Amino acid sequence: MKTNTMSIYAEKLSINAEFAGKYAKLTKDTLGDNYATWKKTIIDCLEVAYDVYEIRHNNGMADDVKVDLSALYEKVYAVRDMIGEVNGRKLNSKLIAETLVGISHTFRKAAFSNDAASAECDLESAKASKRIAEKRPITNSFTEEVKAQAIAKAQKAVDDANTRIDELSKIAGNYRDIPCPVSETLFLNNAEKELRTIVCGQNAKPYAEVMAEKKAQNDARKQSRKSSK
Repeated sequence: MKTNTMSIYAEKLSINAEFAGKYAKLTKDTLGDNYATWKKTIIDCLEVAYDVYEIRHNNGMADDVKVDLSALYEKVYAVRDMIGEVNGRKLNSKLIAETLVGISHTFRKAAFSNDAASAECDLESAKASKRIAEKRPITNSFTEEVKAQAIAKAQKAVDDANTRIDELSKIAGNYRDIPCPVSETLFLNNAEKELRTIVCGQNAKPYAEVMAEKKAQNDARKQSRKSSK
């Protein structure tokens, strides 16, 4: 019977993070010199995963959109091969690929009307005024009291602009959600979380291995009963 030995990456991903805490995380402390390679291999997937999402998004996420997945799968295979076999089989490449595409992006809210654009300009102007007031040195004419008033006035302008933006964002047509890539750190964290789920989900062992384990357990029980007599 083939003996399944998991890679250090699969081993760490298969540990119950809720109970193991830091010992289950893939860090320099838990992976040693292997961590730099692991981190680079995961982060290298971000650009190609986002590129796939960008094409799909711009085509209305239609099922029949033709997307060249070769660059994505090249990176996915590198991740899959590092993890190695789990219960006698490598992980599903398509599942990894689609998972990475799904976590490659976030959305930023962008002004889409004149009112929204004006409100955004007012906010930036108010923030700039506040920064100037905060950094301005005290003088005979610009006293502590005057400075405090200037900062309070600028803060009110910031609050008013934010309130206006919140109101406009609730009205259709003023803002649009624009896709953008997530940060490398967020992508790495989410990728490890999702890969942990995939690894832990591949928990069915081959028939022969299950039967062999059952036989070994039964033999151990029989031996235990004989020893106790």
